[in-house]
Amino acid sequence: MSQIQSFISGTGPTPGTLLTLTGDSGGAVAPDGAGNIDIFSTSASVGFAEIIGSPIIPNTLFIGPLTGAATTNDNVFTFINVALPITFPTVIASSAYVLSANVIGSRDDFSASCGGFCTGVARREAVGNAVLVGENTLASKDSPVGTPTFKVDLDGNVLGVFVQGLAGQTWNWTCTFTYQRQ
Repeated sequence: MSQIQSFISGTGPTPGTLLTLTGDSGGAVAPDGAGNIDIFSTSASVGFAEIIGSPIIPNTLFIGPLTGAATTNDNVFTFINVALPITFPTVIASSAYVLSANVIGSRDDFSASCGGFCTGVARREAVGNAVLVGENTLASKDSPVGTPTFKVDLDGNVLGVFVQGLAGQTWNWTCTFTYQRQ
C-alpha cells in the first residue's frame, strides 16, 4: 500500500491531506466526501484478517487475525463464536472451501489445557446442502480426566470450529482461523 500526501510549501514535512491509497492491485482509491477511505480485510473467496481502527491511538489501523471464542462446561460440541462483522464462511452453491484454525482451550483454573491445529474441507454442489469432505485435527492435551477436543465441522452450510470441554468443568476456548474458497 502506498500513500500520497500534499504539504504546504515552506512548512516542513508535517502531515498533509490524504489524497489516495493504493493497494497491491486495483489502482488508487480516493476518499469519500467525508474524507474517509474504507479498508476491508477479506474478499469473497479468502478470509485471513480483520482491520481494527484504534479508538486510543489516533489515525491507526491494526491488522489482526480472524478470531473466535467460546466457554464450555459439558461434553457437547459447541460452535465457537466470532464477533461480527467477522464470520465463519457460509459454503455457497458451486464452491469448495478449506478452513484452518489454531485452537487453544484451558480449564478456568489452568489445571489442564488442550490446543493445536485443525483443518477441514467442505463443498456444495449447485443444488443442495454443504457436505463436509473431511477434517484433520492435530491436538496436544494434558487433561487428567476425560478428553477435551476441537474440530472443523458444518453448522448447516457454515464451515466453522467446534469445541468440546468436559462435564462439570469450565473450559475457555479461543481460536484464530483462515479460509479459502474455490
